[in-house]
Amino acid sequence: DREHGVRSLGNMSFDVGPKDLADLVRSTFENTRKDDVEIDVLPIYRDNYGGVDGLLQKLKIDREHGVRSEEIVERKAHFGENRVEEEPQDPLWKLMLEALEDPTLIFLLCAAGFSLFIAFFVEQRPYGWLEGVAILFAVVVVVTVGAVNDYQKESQFRMLNAKKDDVPITVIRDGDTKTVSTYDLVVGDIVLLSAGDIIPADGVVIGRNDLELNEKMLTGETFLKKKSSNYVIQGDNIKSSPTLFAGTSVQAGDGRMVVVAVGANTYQGSMEEKIKEVEQGRSILQKKLDAMTDLITTVSMYVSVLLVIILVGRMANGFYAKQCCMEAWDHKVHWSELLGFVITGITIFVVAVPEGLPLAVTIALAFSVKKMLADQNLVRHLSACETMGSATTICSDKTGTLTTSRMAVVRLWLGGRVFESVEAARAGADSGLLRLLSEAAVINTLFKTHVLKEDGPAPVYCGNDTECALLVLAGQLGHPYALVRAAFPASDPQRRCFSFSSDRKRMTTLVPYRGRPVAFVKGAAEIVAGLCRDVAAPGD
Repeated sequence: DREHGVRSLGNMSFDVGPKDLADLVRSTFENTRKDDVEIDVLPIYRDNYGGVDGLLQKLKIDREHGVRSEEIVERKAHFGENRVEEEPQDPLWKLMLEALEDPTLIFLLCAAGFSLFIAFFVEQRPYGWLEGVAILFAVVVVVTVGAVNDYQKESQFRMLNAKKDDVPITVIRDGDTKTVSTYDLVVGDIVLLSAGDIIPADGVVIGRNDLELNEKMLTGETFLKKKSSNYVIQGDNIKSSPTLFAGTSVQAGDGRMVVVAVGANTYQGSMEEKIKEVEQGRSILQKKLDAMTDLITTVSMYVSVLLVIILVGRMANGFYAKQCCMEAWDHKVHWSELLGFVITGITIFVVAVPEGLPLAVTIALAFSVKKMLADQNLVRHLSACETMGSATTICSDKTGTLTTSRMAVVRLWLGGRVFESVEAARAGADSGLLRLLSEAAVINTLFKTHVLKEDGPAPVYCGNDTECALLVLAGQLGHPYALVRAAFPASDPQRRCFSFSSDRKRMTTLVPYRGRPVAFVKGAAEIVAGLCRDVAAPGD
């Protein structure tokens, strides 16, 4: 059974199914009070699964080695993929039918029907049908332009959303740190997390960490939630919990988690499948057109009825006054005149229809879509041009600046001297200071940050760009960051890390260094300089 019980795939067998893990995650999310946790959650998490170590054992995972590459296909087959299937896109004909629900177009269709009926069955004049056909042509153009535009833009937005959600995730696989697509995550992956990351799947914290998460998008609560590998209960309060939920964000700290639920089995995925798309309201312009259509319909109807009444009253007055040809009622003549009065009223009603207005509005909005697309601004629906097109100024801070997204160290101040390039520093600076700078740069970076091509002309960064630049600097100064990390491993029990935050404006890592604990600090220049009493000089 795929959801419960044992399943054997290839050389692997799991005694836990995706539904079991999804139920565990949902239970931890829905039970946040101390009593509920002790009654409903802890018996399952600790007794049934054995805590973090038991989960790793059931998922066949070693916390230092991670998932093996040859297991990925089997894990996807058993636990599912990390994607929620979208609803199929509406076909073009359905969009055209929805466009025909517009009150203005319905009014135009009725007017066209009246016009064609009169032209073919009453007046029977040559080319009398042209007006009705012209109205129908305008309706066809409006419906086609609107439906085709919505269909094309919906397809483009689906592709953009797929790319937007496809973010790189740092994981441990085959014992190495790798970057994979969020869609390639599988249950059992060890994910490395740091401040600013969006949790890509539901998971459980493993090992020591100082993670603080913002779960506002799921709970609506603005305060940060602390995480630990086990529940920490103090008094009547839950101080920290082990479960991480997809879609939440890491606000501070760094740590690791093991993925336990992906795709539709995550709490966020289950909610997305339950939420039905809310029908969008009509835009301001559409509401104004609807109001104008109602006004025209009402006024033209009253005018048409009034005209017919006036003509019939005039005819009755003619019979009363015994005017010419009205001395006596003639069925063949006077019934035709009455029908002519009705036709005249209907004609006035049809002529009042502004058949060109919806066409003009649709073409203008479609033209606006093309113009905005030329400015790299993709609009999903025609009506959005009313809002987007009215923007006159876009305010952007420094994050809006276009860059190559690859930072590099270009200038150094070291030992009281300024070096205009890394090469100049390597040639002219004291070797002891270069070693100390390299160790400080590497020790005080997150282990999820790494460089794929450290020696190439264009190194590939994985993680924070600033930290990657510091790792490259260490290599350029003659001390490859891999060797420094091996000398100061993350598993050292004496190592402590205090992540960067906007309040502290610095990051601090405490490690045993040459027989004594040393705190390496990096951050804003004025903050770090303010904490220092001395400046290292050559020979120190």
